[in-house]
Amino acid sequence: MSEAKRRREQIAARSKQAQRRKQGSGAATLPKPGPFIWGGIALLALGTVALIIAAFAGLRGDALTTGDASKLLNNAIALPGVLFLLGGVLLFLGIMFRRAAWQLHLERGFFEGGSVSFELRPVPLTVHLVGLIVPVGVWSLIVLAPVLGALADDGPAAWVADASDDFWVLSAFYGFVAAGSLGVMLASLLKKLGYALFAPDRSPRQHATPDRPASAQRFWRLVSAQFRAESWLGFAGLGFAGALPLLWRDADASGQPLDDTAVLVFALVAVLSTVAAAIVALNSWRSGAELGYAESVA
Repeated sequence: MSEAKRRREQIAARSKQAQRRKQGSGAATLPKPGPFIWGGIALLALGTVALIIAAFAGLRGDALTTGDASKLLNNAIALPGVLFLLGGVLLFLGIMFRRAAWQLHLERGFFEGGSVSFELRPVPLTVHLVGLIVPVGVWSLIVLAPVLGALADDGPAAWVADASDDFWVLSAFYGFVAAGSLGVMLASLLKKLGYALFAPDRSPRQHATPDRPASAQRFWRLVSAQFRAESWLGFAGLGFAGALPLLWRDADASGQPLDDTAVLVFALVAVLSTVAAAIVALNSWRSGAELGYAESVA
């Protein structure tokens, strides 16, 4: 094969590769966000109603599982959670489709970053702080108030005296979720603080993350921008912390001494997870990505 022919084939191959990159990388075509947002709001509202109905039924002493508890419709404890999960996913996608700028990076290798990324303008600090009221309020109503009522010095308060065992299962599950959600929001606040302290001049419209970042930058991008480890750790940390008061109620109801081992395990997991979440959140700026930037894992 002549040198000229070989050169032409190389040029043609490069041209095809460039064309594939052009087709595989760029702004993504997204669905309309409205159906996702309204569908998510509807499911969250239904979940809230289902949770309130189940809580009041449990406080009356009613069993919240009937027949085959593995069937969703026979389990009033699980049903609100499923509705919350589906509603949250739809609402999240709707918000992302409306407010985020999505990009496809199909030409990237595994260690070069995710194949899908988006940049979202962060929620204002005031809105973020006001939003903390929701998980705190839910946890207070479903865990703190019932536990305080059950541990009253003159005996259980009248409104929790007849509560069924299923009510306390419901309290533990949704109390964990509410406290964990608070942990996610606080981790996000710490992440904002880290960017404000250590990367205050970073432009929100320009990605500092190169296609082939240095090893340290790649590590923090994988941990924070891709896996969102600060959120998972924050959820686990405050989730276990939020469930701690129920251990005192369980001991009081059974007439047994407080299980010190259980308290130690819960407290240890809560502390370690929370500290790890804070470390990741405060170092997320090291990823080189913007505050509102995220990537898929694959």
